[in-house]
Amino acid sequence: MLQDKYQLQKNMNVSLTFERDHVSAKLKLAMEKIFGMTIGAEKIDRMLSLGKRAGDTRGLGFESERSKQEVKAVKFIKESSSTKVKVSPKKFIPICHFCGVFGHIRPRCNVLRKKKRSAYCYSPRNFNPSQRTKLVWRKKEEKCLVTLMALSARKSDTWYFDIGCSRHMSGDKCWFTNLNT
Repeated sequence: MLQDKYQLQKNMNVSLTFERDHVSAKLKLAMEKIFGMTIGAEKIDRMLSLGKRAGDTRGLGFESERSKQEVKAVKFIKESSSTKVKVSPKKFIPICHFCGVFGHIRPRCNVLRKKKRSAYCYSPRNFNPSQRTKLVWRKKEEKCLVTLMALSARKSDTWYFDIGCSRHMSGDKCWFTNLNT
C-alpha cells in the first residue's frame, strides 16, 4: 500500500512537471508576443509625439481665413510617360577674330569673304591703270636636257640616277649579276 501511494505520487509529480514545462513554454511565447507589441506601441507613441502639437496649424494644407475667402481653381496636368530634361544654355559664344562680331568665327566671316572676293575679281572700282602689268614674250632656251642625256647614254660606262627610283640603272648588261627583263 505504501508502495502504491509512492508510485501514485511519483506519477503525479512527473505529470505536474510535464504540465509545468508546457505552461511555462506557453507563457514564454505569450510574453514574446506581448513584448513585440509593446515595442511597436512604444515606437508609434514616440513617432506621434514627434508630430505637431494640438492647435498648430502651420505647414502644408493650412489655409488662413484670408485664403478661405478667395476661391482658386485647381489646374490638372495630363499624365505623360516622358520626362523632359532641361538643357542648359550654351556657354560658348563664338567671336570672329577678323571683324570682332559675336556669333560666328573667322572662317565663316562674310566681311572677310567679300574682301577676298573683291581682291580677285575685276571690277571698275578695283581697276587702276598704273598698276597694270605688261606681259612680254620671251624666247625659250634651245637646249633640251633630255636630248643631252640621250646622247650621253651611248657611252657604255654611264649610270642613270633617278631620284624617284630606289634602284640605279645602266645600259650595260654585263654589270648585273641577276637581270630580269
